[in-house]
Amino acid sequence: MLSLTKHWIAALATVCLMSSSLFAEVVIVENFGGGGAALNGTTADTFSGGIVTAGGSATWQAGSSFQDNGATTFNTQSAFLDLGSFVNDSKGTADGLFDLSATISPTSGGWLAISFFNDDANTDRHFAESIGSGQGSLLYRDTGELDGFGGPGADNNIDGPNGLTGDQQLTVVLDLRTHDNTTDFGNISFYQGDSETGALLGTHSYTSDGDFQYVGISNNRNTLGSFSNFRLEQVSAVPEPGSLAVLAFAGIIPVLTRRKRRAAS
Repeated sequence: MLSLTKHWIAALATVCLMSSSLFAEVVIVENFGGGGAALNGTTADTFSGGIVTAGGSATWQAGSSFQDNGATTFNTQSAFLDLGSFVNDSKGTADGLFDLSATISPTSGGWLAISFFNDDANTDRHFAESIGSGQGSLLYRDTGELDGFGGPGADNNIDGPNGLTGDQQLTVVLDLRTHDNTTDFGNISFYQGDSETGALLGTHSYTSDGDFQYVGISNNRNTLGSFSNFRLEQVSAVPEPGSLAVLAFAGIIPVLTRRKRRAAS
């Protein structure tokens, strides 16, 4: 009888959790509100303590072409923040959904991009240069074109629209929730605009296990371009109130409560 009850509660929890909404926790924010000094060595405006616990750092590692007001100069470089094992540890869990976005304005000479980087990230290279440290990147060319790359580097290209002008919000969504390290390694999607109301450019499904140690930006010979509103969100499922009532009746609400406290740390 006890075994049957346990199976019933587990099944009930599964059904109730399917009736849920998504909650986005902002874990990194960089507003680039400086006065034009070097970005390297500065600290992100918001940086989750959970990332620090996972071995990450709020300090920007940046090439000399990046300034703390979001402006870029003529160089081919990258700037990034260390996530430690924060993203990698989420593989195959309900917390393995991440939304990376920024507003970008390239003006002349090349392109600007946002990326998830692997542990080969280098401030003196962009995401596709040399060994290709980008694990999922979306770039905006000064010609008005968007291009997504599933990685590594410039592999697995997804063409975006042409003829864009001015500031554009770019969003990269990394989904590792179904990752099983055997047949499913997660996927990455690219949006013009945000991930809820923007235009989906395409999705790339990974065919091998990837490393996601950094998030950041790249510059390819673009002068006078700029970044703003850089942010990373971790998206989790939250049961609807009616489902929570049923779970409470089943005696398993403490499990959800503990998880909610952990996600907010």
